[in-house]
Amino acid sequence: MDVILEVRNLTKKFGGLIAVRNVSLALEKGDVLGLIGPNGAGKTTLINVVSGIYRPDGGRIYFKGSRIDGLEPYKIARRGLCRTFQIPKLFDKMTVIENLLVPAYAIEAESIYGKAVDTLKFIGLEHLMHERAMNLSGGQKKLLEFGRVLMLDPEVMLLDEPFAGVAPSIKEQIMKLIKELSEQGRSFLIVSHDMPSVFGLCERIAVMSAGEKIAEGAPESIRNDIRVIEAYLGG
Repeated sequence: MDVILEVRNLTKKFGGLIAVRNVSLALEKGDVLGLIGPNGAGKTTLINVVSGIYRPDGGRIYFKGSRIDGLEPYKIARRGLCRTFQIPKLFDKMTVIENLLVPAYAIEAESIYGKAVDTLKFIGLEHLMHERAMNLSGGQKKLLEFGRVLMLDPEVMLLDEPFAGVAPSIKEQIMKLIKELSEQGRSFLIVSHDMPSVFGLCERIAVMSAGEKIAEGAPESIRNDIRVIEAYLGG
């Protein structure tokens, strides 16, 4: 088993609140793992810990065999583990292509500008390269943030609600990009409330409730898991 990202017994507390409790996950090369659960389940907190925004209170995180828990977010990103946010964090007054050039200091390429242009073509935003980011639609902003992450050539991408608030056409576009990149060997952990997209896209799905992982498996087994049904229905 070629595990590229492993989360072992991860715990995160905020005062007396345990937001994530002893959660373990693993991603192999090319995996597309969905992470679902009711609001407040701890999904985004988990991603924030893995990406270095929060420091864990327990457990370990391994990326390509080396521990990364406790590292600064930029150091984790430079190693090839990158993330997007529920609300894209862009430089609104900069143009689309300028937003892609921001990570250029962290990568080595003969032509950073050429790489940015190629990335815009890949995500379908080349016609907007000189438009200010603030003028993009919500879905286009998510595509732009996706492209900015790609400038770092990540091996693992953590996507937080990539389908929320976007037009159906852009949702299909994002799903197509994920499929194509996973076929190239890149791995994804996708947090989403968009059940049809998650169940149609992901090979495995993990479910969190009240900070704990309560189930993990193939989409069909998750769909019929009584623990999952109870978590969503409050049974």
